[in-house]
Amino acid sequence: MEIEQRLALSENPINFLREGLFLKTYNQSFYVMTQLLGFNIKPIIKHIKKLDQIIVCGGFPANIINKRCPKAVSTVYGYELLDDYDLSG
Repeated sequence: MEIEQRLALSENPINFLREGLFLKTYNQSFYVMTQLLGFNIKPIIKHIKKLDQIIVCGGFPANIINKRCPKAVSTVYGYELLDDYDLSG
């Protein structure tokens, strides 16, 4: 999956994108996970030359998704957490 697709999927509240044995969240999804849900995930900050954009991402091993997020729904690209989050702040 290209970085553009990953960033587009991350505009929905929370999408965990499968990358090998890990699930990663990007930008807005990362913000919701760490700031609103209180997950302790180390941020990785990257500059994407192709987009001339800085992104923030982070993740955890895919095998603990049910422990961390029991309400997560499996999708083609990984998992999604369906809920309504206040992003006004």
